[in-house]
Amino acid sequence: YTYDRTDVLEQSLKAWRTNPLARRIIEVTSQYVVGGGLSVNSNHEYAAGFLRHFWTHRLNRMSTRSIEMCDELSRSGNLFVVISTDASGMSYIRLIPASNIDEIVSRNNDIEQPLAFKLKSSLEDLDPKPLPAYDPNNDAIDFPVVLHYAINRPAGAQWGEPDLAPLLKWLSRYSNWLEDRAR
Repeated sequence: YTYDRTDVLEQSLKAWRTNPLARRIIEVTSQYVVGGGLSVNSNHEYAAGFLRHFWTHRLNRMSTRSIEMCDELSRSGNLFVVISTDASGMSYIRLIPASNIDEIVSRNNDIEQPLAFKLKSSLEDLDPKPLPAYDPNNDAIDFPVVLHYAINRPAGAQWGEPDLAPLLKWLSRYSNWLEDRAR
């Protein structure tokens, strides 16, 4: 069987939006992973203050965003996190849906070292500019950078696969079966 990443991502998102079982599978996964919430701390006083301010900042809201991040990671198998930093040094987190990323540009000798992320074109932007990947050797605050995390990734692959991917056919059949039983 050929694997079409775009098609599987669309099917997973559609299943999550329309099928109560698919939505519940993702919810249970996030409830299990995130639980009562995540917290960050540090023994270093300055770092602890920054982490506390970052975590609770009204533009980050990490206590609620962590569930959203886990949902996206389970739903698509990929998490694309955009980090931008303002002049005062505060960092802000935003997410790009995996379905909006067209290509991961990586080093020639290692696909696990991304250089940039190409967005899919849209009517508003026919040729979007690639977003740079985070580079620890060039940690400037001049432009936003992207981090990519993947789960269910086959060995040697760049992209992860959704938790729902193996269940898509079953979920569809189960929905049809329920509908037939109701009739």
